[in-house]
Amino acid sequence: FRVEVLVTCPAGRQATVSLSYLVGGASWTPAYEARANEPAKTVELATWATVTQATGEDWAGVKLVLST
Repeated sequence: FRVEVLVTCPAGRQATVSLSYLVGGASWTPAYEARANEPAKTVELATWATVTQATGEDWAGVKLVLST
């Protein structure tokens, strides 16, 4: 991909530029599990995520953040 960005700021100042984009074809599904230990009267909760992507892009080394 190619992106061209023109950024200006006052002389002697600095600017930080960050580029991000959204792409279709990616999704995730949460899975939850609860395990009860009756003798100990405790419950253990666990969460997993299944990530699916059909974007046609290579996700090697991607930093992924999931949010509900």
